Amino acid sequence: MDLKTVLKETEMTEVGRCSLTGDLLDFELSEAHEKKGVYLFVIDDQVKYVGETKKGLKKRLYGYKNPGPSQLTNIRVNAELKKSLSGGKTAEIWFLEIKHWETELIERFRPEWNMALKG
Repeated sequence: MDLKTVLKETEMTEVGRCSLTGDLLDFELSEAHEKKGVYLFVIDDQVKYVGETKKGLKKRLYGYKNPGPSQLTNIRVNAELKKSLSGGKTAEIWFLEIKHWETELIERFRPEWNMALKG
């Protein structure tokens, strides 16, 4: 079964995309701007990162676009996105309005950018 079918079966929805414009990340959301829940970055049909937002998806993505000097996760994911998208690729953003499901998704998809898998 392909990844998009699996994600749809878990009731996740593709809500946007991320691309690289010059050296800057460009996030486009079609929906879920203010919603709280879990989200995935998918590149080349692989889940690269699973996260959870408690302050709305748009605000959470802003942290990846403009990470502060002490925001280590934001800095790391920003760098991973830039590296992966530098060849003109696009990251799909999938979302589900649900709390406390991040760990289960990390265990299921084992995304390479999630630090919980390392060590």
